[in-house]
Amino acid sequence: ESMSALGRGKSGLPESVRTKIEGRRGAPGDVRVLAFGDSLTEGFTDGGRTFAPYTRRLECLLLEKVQAGEDSCGGGQGKGKKVVVDNRGKSGEFSMTMVNRIRKVLGEADRAGIRYDYVILLGGTNDLGTTQTAEDIQDNLRSMYASVLGGLAVEDDPTEAALPGDGVTGVTSSTRLVVMTVPEAKSTFGPGYQRKRTTVNDFIRAFAAERSDRVVLFDLERTIPYSSLTDEQKVEYLPLWDDTLHFSVAGYERIAEHLAAKMAPFVE
Repeated sequence: ESMSALGRGKSGLPESVRTKIEGRRGAPGDVRVLAFGDSLTEGFTDGGRTFAPYTRRLECLLLEKVQAGEDSCGGGQGKGKKVVVDNRGKSGEFSMTMVNRIRKVLGEADRAGIRYDYVILLGGTNDLGTTQTAEDIQDNLRSMYASVLGGLAVEDDPTEAALPGDGVTGVTSSTRLVVMTVPEAKSTFGPGYQRKRTTVNDFIRAFAAERSDRVVLFDLERTIPYSSLTDEQKVEYLPLWDDTLHFSVAGYERIAEHLAAKMAPFVE
């Protein structure tokens, strides 16, 4: 047996990966959600000394919906259908490397027998301060969207048509994609940074509108503002921010509450 095969099960996955995925597999009929992104998905806060991802609260809020209003946030999953939210956030990641990583994550899920009902995707924040153009970021987002939607997201680009998708990499033809706009940041990052973010977010909104059959927009930029805050708004919103880029624990919980409200009409 080759060294590369050591520590792998019948699925072909390394044991550490297989354990991580299968340990939260759930049962047939459960609601399965993938949250994919960078530090804002991983829950980076307090300078990286603490991680408080929105996915923790999102899981219990969606469970309350699935279990007809029962208070599930304090007492575990209970009986009946469950909700499993897998967090695959990676701090510091750029959208360029996210393109291949989401395919790997979905491939691992597929080999573990998992099909996601929902994929939440946030990317591009770290690119804004680099030489990456808004068009570069859009191309990377478009490729990631296509990995979830089975190539249907890029009908105008036939080179993308063979991307993994329906029934191949952890998704189905009914998987819904939740796209998040890039949130605001410190205004002193400069007008170039702001213009790039505006262009990318306009693309995300337009994409969601065009693919509203399977795509849900969560407009994080407008839901929890930062650089555009008025003096009156600062009292409410500044406590939701930890630094100029990341949210506080309360901020991530607010994201979960808004996300749950966006997803509730589709979660059964």
